[in-house]
Amino acid sequence: MNNSTADHIRDELFAAIRRKDEKAFQQYCSTHQGTILTNFGNWQRSPESIRDDENAVEEYGRALLTIANHFESLGHPELLDLLKPPADLFDSASVKFAQANALAARQEYEASNVLIKEVLHVVERWRGPGVAGFRAKVYGLLGTNYFRLLQFENARRYTELALLDCKNVGDQEGIRIYRENLQVLNDAGS
Repeated sequence: MNNSTADHIRDELFAAIRRKDEKAFQQYCSTHQGTILTNFGNWQRSPESIRDDENAVEEYGRALLTIANHFESLGHPELLDLLKPPADLFDSASVKFAQANALAARQEYEASNVLIKEVLHVVERWRGPGVAGFRAKVYGLLGTNYFRLLQFENARRYTELALLDCKNVGDQEGIRIYRENLQVLNDAGS
């Protein structure tokens, strides 16, 4: 099978994941299992067209993790093995963050928090604008998870930390998002 066909299959899988169309996703995995298992390693590097878009890269990583988790449930752990964190701490933290995001997307907030706190333990010691932007997302995910767990005090604390990091690096979109999240917390009466 040529690369364009394999890439088309990847794109269809990712589209089903974005639509949250579990039936189409599972059917596509079943129909194209051999192609997916053969080509998954080639899909690990995000397409060049999205590499400058941090959100698109994160979404791409989450989609890969979704596929790998699905295949692990079918007895094929080798895809998850390909996604294991590299030795570099930042890469490792990024992978765990994506895994925590995937857990949160499946409403497994406590499990997500366990992973994200491991990331937080590492990134709280880092310094610099790139780190602050990443750390804001870590705090933000914790805040969102705690909100969904109805732990409003923790939700507020981590959301305020996310907002502070966004202000420190001038991330206007992050500032807007975390201000809105704090308003939702206020409206919830916490």
